[in-house]
Amino acid sequence: MKILFKFLIFFTYLVLIFIIKQIPLFISLILISIFIMKILKMSIKDFGKSLAFLIPFLILTFIFNLIWSNLIDSVLILIRLILAYIVTYIFSKLTPTAEIVYFVELITKPFCLFKLNNKKIGLIAGIAISMIPILKDEIEQKIYALKSKGYKFKINTLNTIFKPLFISILKRTGEIEKSLIAKGYQE
Repeated sequence: MKILFKFLIFFTYLVLIFIIKQIPLFISLILISIFIMKILKMSIKDFGKSLAFLIPFLILTFIFNLIWSNLIDSVLILIRLILAYIVTYIFSKLTPTAEIVYFVELITKPFCLFKLNNKKIGLIAGIAISMIPILKDEIEQKIYALKSKGYKFKINTLNTIFKPLFISILKRTGEIEKSLIAKGYQE
């Protein structure tokens, strides 16, 4: 029941972020989120590093919204995205993968009516969540390796990074499948 309550608070906070429209309320939500991070003794420096990876996406989103809308709407969307990231960061640090898997199994229970196995859906969610840090490390390693060889990064040459990455993902997926079969996890 604790996990259900935690997800309910998380979901409500996210919905609240996308409902409010006043900038002072956004600023207060940002300050509340930072205060929560301080209370929980989360590293603001680590948060800043993780937010740095999101900056190109945020800038691109801001520019597109600026083109199709006005400045105020663009700023509001930018603040909403940053707030949603802060809340998701706090939630991900507070919630172990096993709890997330349990919650996914819990909310997919009605799919049993359609003969879908909610345990497998939870397992897939757990594997996906566990693979995120591995993929991040692999991307960083490939970028560092290419930079050390003097490679210049351009949009049309990103396949140099992503092609080996997808091959690696497929290999790792096969390894995970074999290890699950070896451990006796079968239908």
